[in-house]
Amino acid sequence: MPSSNYELSFHDVLVLSSREALAAFFAGLGYATNARLIQTPAAMGLTSDALRSAVSHIERLASHENGFFQVYLFEPKTVTMAHTQAIVRDFRNRPGDYFLQSQSSQQAGPER
Repeated sequence: MPSSNYELSFHDVLVLSSREALAAFFAGLGYATNARLIQTPAAMGLTSDALRSAVSHIERLASHENGFFQVYLFEPKTVTMAHTQAIVRDFRNRPGDYFLQSQSSQQAGPER
């Protein structure tokens, strides 16, 4: 079970530069990361054609309490306010609680 109090250091945030590092971070907080799942924009129900073509990678990195809280990583080709708002808009009416992390696929490193 995730700890309710976790002291983040500058280094903890600084190393969050890859998919693996993000998954390890959430595993360190106590979230289940053993069932990571790569998704497609269509499978996630993204409604905007522009957003579907802009996203290069979507992955569920972590889950907690039987999937009620889930952590998703979105890698659009470029991170823009319009993309961020469209993703949040598509998740707004979904049941459960979500943490959405977005990073440019250009910044994602060698895992691409």
